[in-house]
Amino acid sequence: MQWLCLGSAALIAAFIAGRAFVPPEAPEPASGRRSEFAFWGLIAIALLLMLIEDAGDPRHTLRSYVRVAFGEDDGGVFGTLSELLYFGVLASIPLYAVARYHHVLKANLRGRRYLIVAFVSYAVAVSLSFVGTAFSSVIGTNLYSEAGRVLYRISLLLGDDELGAFWSAWDTEEGWGFVRFYLMDSLVEESIELLGAAAFLSATVAYLSSVLPGSD
Repeated sequence: MQWLCLGSAALIAAFIAGRAFVPPEAPEPASGRRSEFAFWGLIAIALLLMLIEDAGDPRHTLRSYVRVAFGEDDGGVFGTLSELLYFGVLASIPLYAVARYHHVLKANLRGRRYLIVAFVSYAVAVSLSFVGTAFSSVIGTNLYSEAGRVLYRISLLLGDDELGAFWSAWDTEEGWGFVRFYLMDSLVEESIELLGAAAFLSATVAYLSSVLPGSD
């Protein structure tokens, strides 16, 4: 569902940018359209990169290369710093678009509200994703596993009598605290990301509906 939302939002953002494209030789009054083109073009690129990251996990591949190059365990110093740099580069594109061309959304309250929800959701999700495993080999544990213990206990209270045995067997099969970690990673983080992706899609639809011929 998140991939569908991100992909659809990227396509709509690219369509808006294409619709707003103004040739460089156009007269000065077209400057507002150029801002619209630049803003939604950058958002489309950012959404496409976010889709690639979520679907293909190139971040994990990059981190593994760094880990091997420096001979450290997963969650080491250099691997964690490379992940931080990766997130920073990815986030810089939509943040620049908003900082430089925020006036594009001045007259579109709905689109602006949806974008705020999208940015906040992904900021929280990315922060959780980074902090959840940051420097885990250095400190000997990770935030996701520790926070997952709480969710694990709550889930056992809510579940039936067979849940504990099933999850225990699952952890034994995987050889580590698999369930506790993925209660945070899949249940919490991915749910927040889905909210953000849906908000991005809603923002693009709201803006497109406001600029199409015949709209109010």
